Amino acid sequence: MNTEEKTQLKKNKGNKFKIGGLLAAVFLIVYIPSLFNWVFGNNINTDIIYPGSVEDSINTEACIIRDEEAITSPKSGVCIANAREGERVPAGFKIATIVSDDSTELYKKLADLDTRITSAQKEKTQGDELFTEDIKKIDTAISEKIGELVEACNNNSLEGTDDLKRGIDRLILQKSSIVGGKSASSRHIDSLKQEKDSLQLQISSKTRDVYSTYPGIISYSVDGFESSLGPEAIGTLTLQQLEDIKTALKSRNKRNLNVDAGKPFAKIVKATEDCMAAVLDTNKSDRFILNENVYVRINDIGRTVKASIIHISEEDGGKKVLTLKTGSVTGEAAGLRIVNIDIIKGFECSNAKNYLNKTEDEIHDRYYNDIENCYVGMKVPLKSLIDVDNEKMRAKIMLKKAHYASEREVVIIGKNSEYAVIESMDSIQMPVRIYDTFVIDPKNIKDGQMIN
Repeated sequence: MNTEEKTQLKKNKGNKFKIGGLLAAVFLIVYIPSLFNWVFGNNINTDIIYPGSVEDSINTEACIIRDEEAITSPKSGVCIANAREGERVPAGFKIATIVSDDSTELYKKLADLDTRITSAQKEKTQGDELFTEDIKKIDTAISEKIGELVEACNNNSLEGTDDLKRGIDRLILQKSSIVGGKSASSRHIDSLKQEKDSLQLQISSKTRDVYSTYPGIISYSVDGFESSLGPEAIGTLTLQQLEDIKTALKSRNKRNLNVDAGKPFAKIVKATEDCMAAVLDTNKSDRFILNENVYVRINDIGRTVKASIIHISEEDGGKKVLTLKTGSVTGEAAGLRIVNIDIIKGFECSNAKNYLNKTEDEIHDRYYNDIENCYVGMKVPLKSLIDVDNEKMRAKIMLKKAHYASEREVVIIGKNSEYAVIESMDSIQMPVRIYDTFVIDPKNIKDGQMIN
């Protein structure tokens, strides 16, 4: 490589370094301020207030308390239910038949006999049709031969009369044979029926029918708490008793087709309303008051019913027992004792978006109270509220007004663990309105602080 080529190569390398350095400088000029602003800047995240709704509910397990009567089995054996689980039955209704264990073979024989009788009757019917046709033909032949015999006698002709008589005798004998076959078939069927009657008598002596004493809902699931968890248990159950009940139920088979003499195998639920006892932390139970109307969603059966708080126990180890009276769910929950429920103070409402079409005057001041148990209004994240007073349901929110933070007081209509529905405390001087911009996390923001 000559001197000129070496010089050109060094020049090209120098140009590359210059271009690389220029790009690096541009990158630093753009990136460093952004990084500095990200680390040390005072940008504040904001959002816009929209109409929305929340469901204010508490999930827990509850023990069902109800007026029910256990039904004992008159003998040991197998239970054959005569009603559907959860079916309403009148007094005196045959709810079950108890069959001795050794009756199983008798029932199998009875079923086999029924099959044989049906088959024999079918064959007899088909045979009777064939026999009837054959008898008709024989009767016709006998009539013809008797006619020939009468004609021969009238003509004083004895030739061939012996053959006619023998022919008539053969036809009569053939007819008798056919009729005798029909009688044998009937006798066989009669014999099978007599055998069936004998079996039914044996089965009858080994079975007992059970009838309801009271009208109500029938259930074949028993757990042993039918007498102890009646109406008298309302307001008396302790935390330890409820825990013991839950523990006991885990090891029990509530429904069993095999029953023992003198032991409960079914029950009649006499009342149309159920009560439920639930254990809640004190900070949750204190959100409810006596005689408050709420809703209960029973997740095991997918039903939501109205309910009322009828008892709140004293605190025990940071917990209380809350007792509710619910609407009628007895038929669907007759076999259940421990259920998973949501105690709902306020629903999430699907029609909150309808308020987007209303004017500001129509929606700014307690605009959603027409919807019972439905918390609808200005929906914001719970973390955007400061100085929250859960007892008075008051709080403050930081709005963005002309690039400055403006602290406003609000009333909390309803809330859950993530969101709250609010309304303005002062709708005239310091209002909070739909479509206002608010600070998402205002913990370190001061009233009057500039917001970028």
